[in-house]
Amino acid sequence: MEKKIAVIGGMDHGKTTFIKAVAAVFGAEVKNCSGDDLNIGRTETEIEFKGKKYLFFDYPAMDDYEENIDGTEDAAVWVVDSCEGPMFGSREMLALCIERGIENYLLFMNKSDLVEDEEIVELCEAETREVMDEEGLFSDDYPSVSGSAKKAHWDPESEWGAKIFEAVEIISEIA
Repeated sequence: MEKKIAVIGGMDHGKTTFIKAVAAVFGAEVKNCSGDDLNIGRTETEIEFKGKKYLFFDYPAMDDYEENIDGTEDAAVWVVDSCEGPMFGSREMLALCIERGIENYLLFMNKSDLVEDEEIVELCEAETREVMDEEGLFSDDYPSVSGSAKKAHWDPESEWGAKIFEAVEIISEIA
């Protein structure tokens, strides 16, 4: 049985790039489900890991998430830009996932390669965890990985690719 993993986050925080990085690290294809190269619809990749299949997917807009997130998802990856922290749109997506019954989350602090001071990443993660707490999740129960989806996509064999592998390994444990 395939595990469905929603990838959520703010605009330009790297949701689709995270999916592309997963595909690159695991040698899979990325599919634009709009059927049109000019329009971005649902983006997805399917991988096999430890004998199970995982379908990672995202949508371009909140309306699409509202129409399609139905609570049958096994987990969600919350992609947050390490330079900006959680934005309003990503907070809405998290609230929707909670409302629809998704219980398992991984926090992926993206664009960590752009932050020179590790304390900034830690502050952004702390702010993101505060949002989780405000939404009724006990944030300490949820794992996180700091990485760069873009660099992992470009070079899946790099240290950044290893971070994507780590994220998928965590997903395999919680989903």
